[in-house]
Amino acid sequence: MNKKIDTLIIGNNIASFLTATQILKSGFGAIYLRDKRIKASDPYFKFFGPLDLAFIEAWASDLELDSTIFDKDSFVHAPFYLKYKSEQTLCAGLSPYLNFSQICRHFPELYNEFINRLRIEEIDQEKFDQDFMSSVKRLGESLCRYKTFHQVTVNTLRSALPNYIHDIYEIFKKHLRLNKDLQRFASCFRCVYTKTLELTFSDLETIYFFILMLSPRFRFQWQLEKEEQATKTIECLGGSSFEDIVEEFSFSSRRPWAAQLSSFSGVVAPQKIAIFSSNLDKLNIAHNITDLYRCVKLDYALADKLISADYYYFNESSFGGDIVFIRKEISLDGTCQIKMFKQFDDCLKYDFCEKELHQFLLDNQIIDRNDTLLKGKLTNETCMLRNHSVINSGSRINLKFRMGQAGKFESVKGVFYHGPLKKNNLGITQTLLEARDFKTFI
Repeated sequence: MNKKIDTLIIGNNIASFLTATQILKSGFGAIYLRDKRIKASDPYFKFFGPLDLAFIEAWASDLELDSTIFDKDSFVHAPFYLKYKSEQTLCAGLSPYLNFSQICRHFPELYNEFINRLRIEEIDQEKFDQDFMSSVKRLGESLCRYKTFHQVTVNTLRSALPNYIHDIYEIFKKHLRLNKDLQRFASCFRCVYTKTLELTFSDLETIYFFILMLSPRFRFQWQLEKEEQATKTIECLGGSSFEDIVEEFSFSSRRPWAAQLSSFSGVVAPQKIAIFSSNLDKLNIAHNITDLYRCVKLDYALADKLISADYYYFNESSFGGDIVFIRKEISLDGTCQIKMFKQFDDCLKYDFCEKELHQFLLDNQIIDRNDTLLKGKLTNETCMLRNHSVINSGSRINLKFRMGQAGKFESVKGVFYHGPLKKNNLGITQTLLEARDFKTFI
C-alpha cells in the first residue's frame, strides 16, 4: 500500500466510493478508508430519489464501473408516512401523480388547481408518471455530466420538466408563498430528506423539493459481495480500500501531514482529506455549526404486530420547540426503533429523561401502553435548524482538529467535508454534485 497519497477519502457510502474511484481514474493516488465509526446506514447517504439514481448511474457509467455494483437489488423502494399535526400522508410512492395528489388533498385550493390543469391538458396518471420519471432521469444524467453545483439554477431544473408539469410547479410555488400550513408541511418534508428544519425556501429549493415531493424514494443497501466488488475496483485502479479507524490526525502548517490508523496499517500521509459523514463528533472533529438537536434512540417490542413501515412525526412545536421530529421505524420482527431529535444539555444522561420521553410517546400516541421499552440511549446523530440568511451569505462549515501539545481545536486547510452539516440547499443531490466535481479538492 502506498501511504503517501494525494487524497484520503473517509466514508462508507456511495458518494465516497465514487469519489475515490474518480480520483484514481484521473491519475491521482487515493486511499478509501471505511472508518468503522461511520455507519453505512447513515440516513443522509442512504436514501435517494430517481434524480439521484440517474446521477449515480451516469457517474458509474462514465467511470466504466461494472454495472452490477449498483444494480436494482441495491436500491429498494422506501415510501414513508409523514404525520403533521393530525394529518398523515403517504409520501414517496412509485407514482409521481399519486404522490402529489396525496399532498394536495390536504390543501383543497391547491388540489383543485392541480386537477383542473391536468384536465385542460387531458393528461392521465400513466402519462403524467411516464413524463415526470423520464424528464427527471434526463435531468440527473445532465447534472452529472455537464454541471457543477454552482452552475445549477432554477432554470436548470425548470427547463427539464414538461410544460404542463412546470405549470403545476408554478401553481405549487404560488400556494407555498401564501399558505403557511403548506410551508410547514413542505419544511417537514424537507427535514425527512436533509435532517434540517427551516420554514423559508429559496426559488431553487422550491423547485427542487417540488420534484422530490413527486418522486419515489429508494433505500440503498449494499450487500457484502457488492462491498467486496467495490474494494477490488479500488485496488485494481492502484488505490487501497479497507476498514479501519483514524485515531489521530496530524498537520504541518495547518495542512494534512499524517493520519494515524488503529490497525497494523500504521500511518498514511495524505496531502488532502475528504470526509463523507453526517456526524463529525464520532471522528473527534469539532466544527462551528450550532443549533443542533441530538438524537435519543429507543427500541420497543410492539404488543400488536404491525406492517413494516417508516413514520415521521411533526407538530407545531417542531418549529422552535424542544423536540423537532420523531422517526418511528417498524420492523418485520415486531419491534420498532424510535429516534427523537431533541435539545439536550451536554451533561444530560439518557437515564435521567427516559420516563419523560416514554410518557411523551404515549401522550402523542406514537406507542401503545402495551408496548415494551427494551432499551434506549443517546446517539451522535443530529438534526439542524437552519437560518436562511446565513446559508445565502456563503457561510461555510469550519472543521477544527486538535493541534499541538495542548490539544486545542484549531482550523485547518486541505480538509473537505461532504454531508448535511454543510447546510446543503439541495440535500444529497448537492453532495453528489460537489463530490463529482472532485477537482475542487485535488
